[in-house]
Amino acid sequence: MLARAVSVLFLVSSCFVAVVSSSLPAAEVGARQETPVFIPAPLPSPTSILVNNTIQTANGTLVETCDIIFVPDGQNIQQIENCTMATGGSNVATSIVTPSPSASSISVNIVPAPTGTLLQAAASSSPAVLAAFVMPGRSLQVLPVGLCIYAGVTALTFAFVAFVTYERVQYRKLNAHREEPFMSPINNSGLRAGLVAVNRLTITFLVDNSVEWFAKLPPGFKLELPQHLSDARTMIDPLTGVPVINLEDFCCGAHGFSALIETQRDDSEEKYLTLFDTGPDSKSIVRNVMAMQVPVDQIGRVILSHWHSDHSGGMLSFLRLRSPEAPKCVVDLHPDRPTARGIAIPPTYETIIGRLPADPTFELIGAAGGVVEQHAEGHTVAGATIYVSGEIPRVTSFEQGLPGAVRFVEEDGKPGFWTSEPHVMDERYVAVDVIGKGIIILSACSHAGIVNVVKDVVQRFSRPIYMIIGGLHLGSADLASRIGPTVDFLTNQLRPGPTYILPMHCSGFHCKVALESALGEGCVPAGVGVRVEVHGDQGLESRLSPPIFT
Repeated sequence: MLARAVSVLFLVSSCFVAVVSSSLPAAEVGARQETPVFIPAPLPSPTSILVNNTIQTANGTLVETCDIIFVPDGQNIQQIENCTMATGGSNVATSIVTPSPSASSISVNIVPAPTGTLLQAAASSSPAVLAAFVMPGRSLQVLPVGLCIYAGVTALTFAFVAFVTYERVQYRKLNAHREEPFMSPINNSGLRAGLVAVNRLTITFLVDNSVEWFAKLPPGFKLELPQHLSDARTMIDPLTGVPVINLEDFCCGAHGFSALIETQRDDSEEKYLTLFDTGPDSKSIVRNVMAMQVPVDQIGRVILSHWHSDHSGGMLSFLRLRSPEAPKCVVDLHPDRPTARGIAIPPTYETIIGRLPADPTFELIGAAGGVVEQHAEGHTVAGATIYVSGEIPRVTSFEQGLPGAVRFVEEDGKPGFWTSEPHVMDERYVAVDVIGKGIIILSACSHAGIVNVVKDVVQRFSRPIYMIIGGLHLGSADLASRIGPTVDFLTNQLRPGPTYILPMHCSGFHCKVALESALGEGCVPAGVGVRVEVHGDQGLESRLSPPIFT
């Protein structure tokens, strides 16, 4: 890219010099020392003569070298001069020399050309002719000036290139300790931070605030009702002969989030079932798992995004749904489990209106059949097909966490107290990489800020963001000011932008409206019971571009 820029700059500078040279006025021509040219007459064959002339100008001495060719052409002699100077060149000048009736001499008629002006033409007593040519005064005067301009532009160009190169070297030295994966080329192996790309991904939403039955969805998305109607187990009404839409068997909405993630590298390899969050209570997850006929015994891992009960509340009831013969289910948790968390209200956030229900303890999870794993750092699970983040870096100025979040702290021998905890540092996201598509992000509540989440994914994996799923936590009035810059980042500053965004759970009505306005059908109205299928495409892998953001 830099070489192209330099080439363009040289071309522009050359054109600039040419324009200036052709527009400057003629200057006084100094003394010129001519070398006589003798032409034999008649001319039997083409004759070439090399002539050197010394020209004195106000700017110094110039040496002119002329290659003069005389070619017989019937009764005429065609004279072609090709003159060059020591510091530049001239165009070809053409003259016509016509013989006179006398056999002893030749009269010379030279047709002036754009690059030459007749200075002297005379006939000698012998059959010869003396012709002298001089270059226009304008060319002699402008040439040194043009060269000076060209040299100046060239010097500036090289100075610019040197400056850019120096700054780039200094930048690399300064940031040698930092990774810049978001600028690195795509690695088609699909391996990033231990994450292996998959050829098949299916996500089924088991808990969400919304129930969506009627929306038009993009290809690969399926509403709950068509899934029931196409199921062979759906009862057929004996009276009418059509399927029965039994509303007792459909999902219910609840304030929380849960998604079943199915990953498979290719059709010949093992399929992994992973549950991301479990909803807010013991009832919604059970009902909805049964409604979607989820094979709970095949789920090998539960990942908890963070310690808030609208995400952890259904964990124990889910574990108890599993049969005693089922393989053990790992429960992936951040180790920093709080004693209690609550909600404070604006404008001062000093008034605490209540505490959230208690999260399940490590002991209760183990007693329900879960195998507890504690992870504060990022890691891969499900055969390395799912990445579970560690603590998310907070780097975006307008994403300042959850202002009303508070935590109850107990210290040895002292009464407990409430303290502000806006950043909820135990929150984690998950990511899946699909061949030929890019990264699918699931961020259950985005207390860290979805922009911070996306930036971390881009810098960690250097893969385009194909889909963003989950709660964006922009629903409350005190966070409404973040909607605009969030939508601007996702749709303008991130390149390439996500193909789909699924704002769910705590995103809020106004956030969904803003995203739909910016993305159109790229903003998908997902809800509980919706299923998403993403298939890999190896043929598209080489077309993926590394993402960048501003």
